[in-house]
Amino acid sequence: MRRSFVRPMHKRRRWRGSRIVCSAIALSVSVWCFAIRLYFRSGTTNKNNKKAIERLAFLFLVRDEVTTSLIWEAFFTEAKVNGMGAYFSIYTHPRPGYQYDVTSIFYKTEILNRTQVTWGAISVVRAEVLLLRAALFDNVLNTRFILVSEKCAPLHPFGCFYEYAMSAPALVASWHSDDRRSLYDFSQIYPHIQWRKGHQWVLLTRIQVQVVAANDYWYNTFYKAHASTPIAAEFRQQFKHKFHHSKAKDPDFIHHNFADEHFVQSILATEHFEHTIYPMSPTFIRFGNPDHFLQNTNHIHRRRRRLSALDITKKMKKDWRATTYQPRHIGKPLLDQARALCRLESKPMIPRTKADDDPRSQKRFGVAPWSQSSPQCTFSTTATTLCYLLIRKIPQETVLPYLNALWPHFLLNST
Repeated sequence: MRRSFVRPMHKRRRWRGSRIVCSAIALSVSVWCFAIRLYFRSGTTNKNNKKAIERLAFLFLVRDEVTTSLIWEAFFTEAKVNGMGAYFSIYTHPRPGYQYDVTSIFYKTEILNRTQVTWGAISVVRAEVLLLRAALFDNVLNTRFILVSEKCAPLHPFGCFYEYAMSAPALVASWHSDDRRSLYDFSQIYPHIQWRKGHQWVLLTRIQVQVVAANDYWYNTFYKAHASTPIAAEFRQQFKHKFHHSKAKDPDFIHHNFADEHFVQSILATEHFEHTIYPMSPTFIRFGNPDHFLQNTNHIHRRRRRLSALDITKKMKKDWRATTYQPRHIGKPLLDQARALCRLESKPMIPRTKADDDPRSQKRFGVAPWSQSSPQCTFSTTATTLCYLLIRKIPQETVLPYLNALWPHFLLNST
């Protein structure tokens, strides 16, 4: 009679455990190989030195056309001419279905996943998250992320802009306003939120973007507070009764707070990132009549919109929106104020000799103004504060005067 062999129980368990361990190791190796492939597919490396170049991701949150596109064309063209074309990435979020012309600097920069946006509503936050997420997962070398509006313009040449953005801490305008969680009903959704309010135009690190936008947790939390709480429902009901608006029940259209001015600030505070950020916006923003604050430099930092709660059921106030600069405003007084926080030096910036030279190794802060004949800037190691990188709002009629003031050589070459 043939004897059947039965493996002892303890040996069967050991064999089963070995198979599980081997499977786990194989899976880990596969994931690791995939990650390496993804890294080299999405990244940019220097063939000679095998050193990856970290990128600054420009995230344009716009309706369709970028009003300041000619300025940005000069800005990015200068970067490419100076061998820094691999130092930046561009992502745009225009309205769904919109595509830029083949001649535009923004051609093929549109992210695939887009949403319809209403000013001040939760849809603005959704668009920001989509932009941040697209840049985060598109390229592992995107390490800094800056949000830009359609009427923003750079204040410095690309080399200075990049060096400063990659060297400075994250820039997030954050204010400790009154505790208004009860006003917005946020305490019902997330009792431990650290409520903050500031401007939506921010400069973030990769780790911070992962916290804010890598998944839908925080967006869903804000959406519930914005759309699903009793206070939000009551607000929309009052809005419908007062204005008889057909979309009064749509949380994507009606809002009882400016969600985009709370989103990043509150998340970073709640996730204990406030000690890693510098409490200012990277964008020079003023409110009110520019003729007044340009004449009186003592009031330069006082003309800001009040960052407390606003009754948005009332008629729109003029100082709720950022100042728009007309051609007559573009000149030394305005540009000096926009760069007033910088410690200035007159020494020319050291020319870059290799494509992979890390500008952050120079450890300099501050941006100096540049003349039309020498568009360079120098960073100071003794600067006590940081600098603005962008200015808004620059309308269409002010684009050429702005270009003539800061990039006149681009206008000469394009004519």
